[in-house]
Amino acid sequence: MSKISFAIVGAGWRAQFYLRVARALPELFSVGGMVVRDRSKAEAIEREWDVPTHRDIAALLKGGRPRFCVSSVSWAANPEIVLELVDRGVPVLSETPPAPDILGLKELVERVRASLGLVQVAEEYHLRPLHLAQMEVVRRGLLGSVRHLNVSVGHGYHGISLMRRLLGVSFEGARIHAFGFTYSIVQGPGRDGPPPREQTVEEKQDLFVFQFPGQRVGIVDFAGSQYFGWIRSDRLLARGERGEMEWDEVVLLKDFATPLHLKIERVESGRYGNLSAPRLEGFRFGESWIWRNPYPAPLMDDELALCEALSRMGTYVDGGAELYPLADGVHDHYLYLKAQESAALGSAEVTATPADWGGP
Repeated sequence: MSKISFAIVGAGWRAQFYLRVARALPELFSVGGMVVRDRSKAEAIEREWDVPTHRDIAALLKGGRPRFCVSSVSWAANPEIVLELVDRGVPVLSETPPAPDILGLKELVERVRASLGLVQVAEEYHLRPLHLAQMEVVRRGLLGSVRHLNVSVGHGYHGISLMRRLLGVSFEGARIHAFGFTYSIVQGPGRDGPPPREQTVEEKQDLFVFQFPGQRVGIVDFAGSQYFGWIRSDRLLARGERGEMEWDEVVLLKDFATPLHLKIERVESGRYGNLSAPRLEGFRFGESWIWRNPYPAPLMDDELALCEALSRMGTYVDGGAELYPLADGVHDHYLYLKAQESAALGSAEVTATPADWGGP
């Protein structure tokens, strides 16, 4: 793979994931420049990361056209950033949701289509190593046809994206019931680490139930403390007529009278007596590798997913397969907005209509 040089618009917490990936794998990735409007923040980035910064997109492009640009800005700002890049002929990898509301989603898709822009969405959850392994179990048909899925991995459109992939849902409509619960929890760590003292806080948990054609049911269930906390775990349950997968445990039928209990096994180097550098080597399932890590650096799973997103985006802008089309990112967010509508109506049923984006 040839080295991929890209630019970033934005300088928030998420943008720093891309900077870390580029620093860890300089032979594969480099950040050629960033758009950072705040001068003091820009100076800090230049000192820490040795990346040139610019106050606006026009100034960024004067220094040379990047292979593509990551848009990592707020929901409200993202549509105009994407469109400005598209109008200037720059391919875009949109890190943030495409637009904050349904009207904005429609307008964005229509304007990108009219401009023939190259836009993909940096939806990295389905590219995380374990999820790639889980999807491979489903793809091989070992569970039969998966028609029931319960995913508790990421909030909103992230969980919905993973749900759609595992259920094989494209742009079909859905019947939706959504619930919101609030309960007390001892506050855990956040982006800045553990809290300074023990305190109890109120936390909201979302529960979205989607009924799709073909008797497929997807449940997205998530609380924010799962991202950093120690006492809330991620979960994923997929059920087909021949078996089920619950996170990394798989039960399936060899034949109608012979159940098999298997495990998706995580293999890491640098642990216990192993003297290799710390690194995720991959996942094994039964006697074979189900996913192998192609990236040599010791990165966490979410950063490995970003490596894959950047690699696939490089392939896409060179004329290859799409990474995660804008239409998919838009549909994920559309279903999330409809679920929010149901929750606001006291869990009343809401219908999401089929879409061509174009749009419903």
